[in-house]
Amino acid sequence: MMKDEWFYSLAGTQNGPTKLDELRVLLQSGQLSRESLVWRQGMGDWAPASAVAELWEKPVVADVPTAVSPMTFSTPASSSMPVPPVPMVAPQLQAWQMGIVPQSGLAIASLVCGILGILMCYVNALGALPAVICGHMALRRIRESELPMAGRGMAIAGLIMGYLGLLFQIGIVAIIVFAFSNKLIPTPP
Repeated sequence: MMKDEWFYSLAGTQNGPTKLDELRVLLQSGQLSRESLVWRQGMGDWAPASAVAELWEKPVVADVPTAVSPMTFSTPASSSMPVPPVPMVAPQLQAWQMGIVPQSGLAIASLVCGILGILMCYVNALGALPAVICGHMALRRIRESELPMAGRGMAIAGLIMGYLGLLFQIGIVAIIVFAFSNKLIPTPP
């Protein structure tokens, strides 16, 4: 075993050996977290990646548009042979590495529903309610996304128009109730 061979724990299984630069790419891409355990020859015991300074010394830019595929050497109970490596493809990571920031589909839906909610006469809530729901979901997904995601402005615009559409609907209902209660609109005999 060489000193440059690293092992890491992922989902309870031991993976490796892998090179230091490949391990850095796995950490930077989010496939491994800062709490993931790592080990190499010369270390006393397994340690969290955040505690190993050499993993964070310099950033690594992958030359290939796909994430590094780790080799898995956990052995099933029925076999003593290593498990073949499973390729790990992250389409969002590929797009991000090429400079393409994915757009949130929920943000687009929120904006479209918000516009429809404003334009619909007497039934504004039919478009406004989905605009509010999609807008909040889009903002949550954009906020929690590990990779950058575009669409925050559209989600906010959809939310504003959705809430305005709901206010219009409440106003229309209030006007109709007021008109009937004050007999401004004649009721049929």
